[in-house]
Amino acid sequence: MKFWQKAFICVIVCFLIGFDITSYMIVRKNYEMSKANEIATADNEHYTIRKSLTERILSASQYYTSLNPDNVPQYIEPYAMYYQTQKIYIALYQNNVPVYTSFTGDLPQLSDMPFVFGEKYVQFRNMDGKQYLLIASYLDNLESDFVFVYIKDEENLVKHWQNSANYAIKIGAAVSVVLSVILILMLLGLTRPISILNKAAGEIAKGNYQKRVTIKSRDEFGEFSRIFDNMADNIETHIEKLSHITEEKQRFIDNLSHEMRTPVAAVLGYGELLKNADIGQEERLMAIDYIINQSLRLQNLSAKLLQLSSMKEDVIKMEAVYIGSIIERAQNTLYRLIKEKNIVFEINLKAEMVIGDIDLLESLFQNFFENAIRALSQNGKIKICSEYAGDDIIVTIEDNGPGMPQSELQKIFEPFYRIDKARTRTHGGAGLGLSICRQICDIHNAELVITSEPEKGTQIQINFTTL
Repeated sequence: MKFWQKAFICVIVCFLIGFDITSYMIVRKNYEMSKANEIATADNEHYTIRKSLTERILSASQYYTSLNPDNVPQYIEPYAMYYQTQKIYIALYQNNVPVYTSFTGDLPQLSDMPFVFGEKYVQFRNMDGKQYLLIASYLDNLESDFVFVYIKDEENLVKHWQNSANYAIKIGAAVSVVLSVILILMLLGLTRPISILNKAAGEIAKGNYQKRVTIKSRDEFGEFSRIFDNMADNIETHIEKLSHITEEKQRFIDNLSHEMRTPVAAVLGYGELLKNADIGQEERLMAIDYIINQSLRLQNLSAKLLQLSSMKEDVIKMEAVYIGSIIERAQNTLYRLIKEKNIVFEINLKAEMVIGDIDLLESLFQNFFENAIRALSQNGKIKICSEYAGDDIIVTIEDNGPGMPQSELQKIFEPFYRIDKARTRTHGGAGLGLSICRQICDIHNAELVITSEPEKGTQIQINFTTL
C-alpha cells in the first residue's frame, strides 16, 4: 500500500470518527433541547388544563354530595375532546383509581409515578410502541385525592430526532465523498514529489546515473530533491572515476603488452642470432649491446607506461632530447623489420632538439615507424624532417605507402582498431600503437595531425610547443 493511500485511510477514518461523534452530539443536544422545550410547553398546557379542571370540578361539587366516577367525567370530557385533536390526552384518578381517561391505550399505574402533593411527576415513557410525555400532579383545593395526568403523544419529537439523525448521516456521507475526492487530489499532489524521487531512484538503480529530479518547492520535498540531486551527482562522479580507473588499468595492461612486444621480439631475435649464427666478435658485441639496451628500455618503459596510465605528468622527466638520437634508437629496435623490407630512411633535421621524455618519445617514433614499415611494400621509403615554426618545432614523418581513406582517419586512434582487418594481432599489432602515441603527445603538449590519401601515402605531423 502506497503512502498516500495510508495517509488517506488515516485521515478519512479520523474525520469520520470525529464527524460522527460531533454530529451525534449536535443531534443529541438538539434532541435534548427539543425535549426541554417540549416539557416547558407541556408544563404550561398541563398547568392551564389543571387549573381549568380544578375550577370546573369545584363548581360542580356544590351540586353533589360527593364527587365520584359517575358525576365527574361529564365535566372533564369537553376538555378531553378538545385536546385530543392535538394528541393530548387527559386521565383523572381519584384515590388511585381512574375516574376518566381519553387515552385509548393502557393507563399507567399511579404507583409507577412516585410524587407527593405539591409536586409534579414528569417523564417520557414508551407505551403501546410510542413515546409519550407524562405530567402528573394533584388537583388544587380539593379535599378528595384527585390526580390529573397529562399525556401527550410525542411522535413528532421522535420523528424530528430520526429526521435529524438521518440528515446528519446523509450530510456525513456527502461530506465524506467530497472530502475523499479533495483529500485524494491533495495527497496525490503532496506525494507527487515522492513518486518523482522514487522513479528517479529506480532509474539510478538501473544505471541511469544522469537522472535528476526537478522539484522547485521550498518545503522539505524541495530540500530533499536538492540533496537527492547532489547525491546523484556524487554517485555519477564516483562511478565515472571508477570507470576511468578501470579503463586506465585496462589501458595500462594493453599498452604494456603492446609496447613490450617489439623489445621482446628484438631481444629474442638478437638472442637467436648469438646462438645460431656464425658472427664475428664485433657483431656479437653489437647484438649484446642491443639486448642490454632493449632490456633497459623494457625496464624504463614499464615504469613510463605505469606513469602514463595514471596520467601524472608531474612525474614525467622532461629534458632536452636530440631528435636524431631518438630516431636512431627506434631504428635499431626495428632493425630486423627494416632490413626484411629494405626500407629507406631519408632524414632532414633543421631543428634537432625537443623537450620531452626520451623513453616515451622513443616509443612515439617507434610506433610511427613500425606502422609505416608494416604498411610499406619492399623498398619503401620513410621521410623524416624537422623545422622551426616560430617558437614551435614541427617533426614530419611521411611514407609512400598505400595510404588510408578519410573515413578511416577518424578511427585510427581508437584502441584495438586496425584498418586491415585481415592482419592478425600477432603480425599486425593489437591496434594500440596510435592510441598510445596520442597519449604521449598529450603528455608533451604536442599537437598530432595525420593526413593520408589512398595510393599516395600517409603524413604524420607532430607540433612540439616550446614551453
